[in-house]
Amino acid sequence: MPKETVATTQPTAYVDNDETKDPIFDGAIEVRWQRGTEYFQIASVQPSKQFTREQAGWYVTLDRTNINKLIAVLRRARDQAFGRDE
Repeated sequence: MPKETVATTQPTAYVDNDETKDPIFDGAIEVRWQRGTEYFQIASVQPSKQFTREQAGWYVTLDRTNINKLIAVLRRARDQAFGRDE
């Protein structure tokens, strides 16, 4: 089963100690699919943590229609946040 992971290079949350702010989450998005089937799954995960699948993040299984909606939303959000790619 193919799998791709897109990880952030910056911590996404911090714990506020007296003198420092320590990062507590190194987020990533994991995409899994099965060739020749209608299986597609996306998840938020913590790649550096050794958790079970249920503890690692939120897993969502999508069909083709919802994958296309997600792609459109991501493109719109990217363009509005960073500008269009030319």
